Parts: sequence; structure tokens; C-alpha cells
Amino acid sequence: MRIISRIFGIILFLVLILPARSIVSADVGPKPPTLTVDFRFDIPTQEITGGELLLCEDETCSKFETVELVANSMSIRYKCEEGDCWLFFQGQTTRYLMLRIDFSDKTLTSNIFIRTGYDSAFVAEVTEDSLIIVPDPDNSTAYGPMQLCCFLPALILTILIEISIIKIFDPEWAKKVSRLSIMLVNIITVPIAWFVVPSFFIPYNWIVIIVESIAYVVETCLLFWINKRDGLTFKQAILASLLMNTASLFFYILSLIFIFQ
Repeated sequence: MRIISRIFGIILFLVLILPARSIVSADVGPKPPTLTVDFRFDIPTQEITGGELLLCEDETCSKFETVELVANSMSIRYKCEEGDCWLFFQGQTTRYLMLRIDFSDKTLTSNIFIRTGYDSAFVAEVTEDSLIIVPDPDNSTAYGPMQLCCFLPALILTILIEISIIKIFDPEWAKKVSRLSIMLVNIITVPIAWFVVPSFFIPYNWIVIIVESIAYVVETCLLFWINKRDGLTFKQAILASLLMNTASLFFYILSLIFIFQ
């Protein structure tokens, strides 16, 4: 039975991993926040030839990191079509931003603008000598549409990954960890990962670290509390949580590689 159980677990895990490119939008972790800018011209439409997004440390933008605009990048890109120009950025949760845009005949630097939601939208008003960026409240949301539409698939995927990884390794104490308990701990921890932690404006790398730390601690405690009547010890709960979270984190990192390659 243990051999059959391991084979079943390996097959299930491969079914989840192999089509990763096609289901990357439903990976287990919270999506990086998004930023969109719609350009509106008070002059004849200018072609965007390049530029930089400035990620500012504070409201003065005296210190900043720059991200180069690339026409066909997955994480930051711009496009002009039939007089319509827009910019898309998916990445850091930096709150204060500036844009430096290269047009066909000039370079303009914007005012400092503030991201207020997980999925923030702005309008860039372009004149002969200025680039003014203002919020687009109709299209800004606390949580991005990708967060909302992909949450349920991500929850299901996380549960399947964590159940299958227990099947693969099938330790002696595996029978003490019920599938129901794995479902319950994820129903509690995945919403925290997707909606609570990302609502704070902190660097995205820290979001991942905080999310994984919370998930590990909470899952350990809940697995022990739910399964202790079946003989699961606290040490075994620690090992189970470590095993499950390592598997889901691996899949999450793999999916991010696909997104940003």
C-alpha cells in the first residue's frame, strides 16, 4: 500500500507541475501588484521610444531605483496602437513613483505619484513640455482582478500540492495527518497570504517571506491541534508543515520564473 500511495502521489504532483506554464496564473502565492498608466495627449500623439519607472524610497524621491521600460517584457512594458499608448508594470509594492518617458522628439519626467491600491491605475496627461500623472479612480482597486479571479484556483492547487507531497514521501506518521486538516489549514492561511499581507506597502520579497513564515507557524499549530487525537506529535506537525510549505513554495517560485522570464 505504501508503494501504491507513493506512486499515486508522484503522478498527482507531476500532473500539477508539468502544465505549470499554462496554469501559472493560478499559482499558490499572491500575485505581484500591478500598475497601469493610460497616456492622453493634449498635443499630436507622440510615439514612446523608451523610458524608466522610478521606484522612490519616500515622497521626495531623493533616492530611487530605476526600472527600464521594455516594449515586450512581461513585468514592465509599454505599447502604442492607433494613437493609444499605455504602460503596464507588475512587481514591487513601492508606494511613491515617477516616470521618465522618451518620446520620438523629447524626454519628459512626471510628477511624483502615489500608488494607493494593490492594482493601481493612472492617467498620464502629456503636453508640449509636461507629463502629469493623476489617479484613475474608476480602475484602481484594493485588490487586483488577478488576485480576485485566481484566488479559488490557487487555494485548490495549494491543497492538491500539499496532499500530494505527503503522499510522495509517505512518512510513518502520514496517516495521522488527515486530508481534511490540510484543507482546513489552507482555507485559513491562503486568504491571509493573498489579501491581508499584500495590503501593506512593503517590498514584494518581504511579502513572500512574511506569508511563508505565517503559513508555517499557523499550519504547524493547526495541524497539531486538529490531529493530536490521532496521535500526531508537535514535532511531526512541524515536519508536516515544513514539507507541505516547501512544496508549495517551490511551485510558486517556479511559476514566477515563468511569469518574468
